[in-house]
Amino acid sequence: MDLYPCSTSELKALGYKDVSRAKLAALIPDPVIAPSIAPSLKDDVDRKPEYPKPDTSQTIPFQPRHLAPPGLHPVPGGVFPVPPAAVILMKLLPPPICFQGRAAKALKSLQFANPGKQTEFAPETSKREKRRLQTKSAASNSGQTAASKNKVYDSNGILICNGMDLCDCLDEDCLGCFYSCKKCGSNKCGVECRCDRKWLYEQIEVEGGDTIRNKHVG
Repeated sequence: MDLYPCSTSELKALGYKDVSRAKLAALIPDPVIAPSIAPSLKDDVDRKPEYPKPDTSQTIPFQPRHLAPPGLHPVPGGVFPVPPAAVILMKLLPPPICFQGRAAKALKSLQFANPGKQTEFAPETSKREKRRLQTKSAASNSGQTAASKNKVYDSNGILICNGMDLCDCLDEDCLGCFYSCKKCGSNKCGVECRCDRKWLYEQIEVEGGDTIRNKHVG
């Protein structure tokens, strides 16, 4: 009568391949070993057991700890370290988002999921944007500046026609009301340095005030 809860084929499918050997060992009585033969046999530890035994080579050692450090599996009374196979995988994978700070999470949530080609748009290199800026600058300079093929200012930022050091605000008594020019260091240069400039301001419209006209436009 088979007293196993599973049949022999089911036990073999589960990994118990030594079932028939265990049955045979149970039926055959152990031989009597003489004292003279006993030293030639191997130790009981080295002998392969004749009954199914679990594989303990892959078990994770338990570590008793009061506080569980990050990355370990906490259980009551201690922790279980990460398996060796999982350690190799964790070294290959990038760190998760949860390892980053709150600022990184907030910036990640503000990004578009599928932005498309809009992220590659650069206004300074777009042809449409360049045309718009050129049209805007031409419209703004048409009534306020007087362009010329020849130089209007000399190399020191002085008007060539009358030798006057005129500020770009068109006030003859102004000693300089702009930030220092990056090119010449003068406080009388507006958006562009006056040195060797080929144009000058024709008029300036003050918001809520009068229009200041350049008297030196010839």
